[in-house]
Amino acid sequence: MVSSDYLTTLKDFYQIPSGVVFRIPNGNESVKNPPEGFFTCYEAFLVYCRMWFPIPGIIVRALRHFGLLISQLSVPALQHWLGVLILSYELGMDLNPGDFEGF
Repeated sequence: MVSSDYLTTLKDFYQIPSGVVFRIPNGNESVKNPPEGFFTCYEAFLVYCRMWFPIPGIIVRALRHFGLLISQLSVPALQHWLGVLILSYELGMDLNPGDFEGF
């Protein structure tokens, strides 16, 4: 239920790099089945998680490790993962997908 103008506004407001492509599902596409190379991103991920793009590789690898899509995480879960990631960078720690097992 999003328009192209709204996506432009979101990209400008949240300063999303121009290389990030947002698509609105059309035809037989849906948020549950995004085209190859895309994933579903809900507005809450930008607003409440302050998600940045590109998504950090460790998050993508951890999602793949657990067989999850980013749209399957709740906003609090994603906030928690990003908090752990930021803290690990501040402490100079390298994380791997297995480090997220306990979370």
